[in-house]
Amino acid sequence: MQLQKLETVLNDYLALGERKLTPQRKSILAVFVNSDSHVTIEDLYIKTRQKYPNIGIATVYRTVKLLCECGLASGFKHSDGTFRYELEKEHHNHLICIKCGRLIEDTDPQAEAIQNKLALKNKFKILHTRMEAYGICQECLCTFGRMN
Repeated sequence: MQLQKLETVLNDYLALGERKLTPQRKSILAVFVNSDSHVTIEDLYIKTRQKYPNIGIATVYRTVKLLCECGLASGFKHSDGTFRYELEKEHHNHLICIKCGRLIEDTDPQAEAIQNKLALKNKFKILHTRMEAYGICQECLCTFGRMN
């Protein structure tokens, strides 16, 4: 999604609570959009400080929380123990290697179809899903196999 569309969604959400889309929030969103897909609060803070040296890390935390609340972003605990965030995009799943921390994103329509089937069967409205599978990636399996 383009930055301007994301700003509009965030602005509309903020307006519901009579809050404003400040230049700092805009900057954090822009940094988020231009970052790697999975960032930490600290990553966003360091990059945003380049434009706004006086910005506090609490502002970054609050802005990321707002992005998650309005559905533009989501967070997950990475295998290295850090909490990472990503902008919401097409439905995808995470395969996370417990040896090296590699994160593989996969889009499989069958996974989403199964979730929708379960929701329909149980008369449940899904608002957000996340599938995370933990295991060992092919590279680590090859290395592990040579070690035995």
